[in-house]
Amino acid sequence: MKQVKYFLLSLILMPLLAFASGANVQLDTAPIKPNDRISLQRGAHAFVNYCMGCHSAAYMRYSRLTDLGLTEQQIKDYFVPAGKKVGDVMTISMQKADAPNLVWCCST
Repeated sequence: MKQVKYFLLSLILMPLLAFASGANVQLDTAPIKPNDRISLQRGAHAFVNYCMGCHSAAYMRYSRLTDLGLTEQQIKDYFVPAGKKVGDVMTISMQKADAPNLVWCCST
């Protein structure tokens, strides 16, 4: 019984050895500027026009784009599709069951 306890304890503590054996890895830096509003607005525009056809942002409302410095009129003109309001969530019409069939979406 004591051997089984030691074996289970060693299995639980095994992942700690992997963390201890880590080496110093040099990571690349990205030229990200999180306060560049123009870049963030372009990214939001690209997402809505190209990515949102397949990838929903169901927990995001169009009205939150005002955080990027856009006015409600700009959001209506450039982001909100016909039939939706600025306060609506950013959902898509694709069903979840159809999503696995789209292997071509982000592979290019």
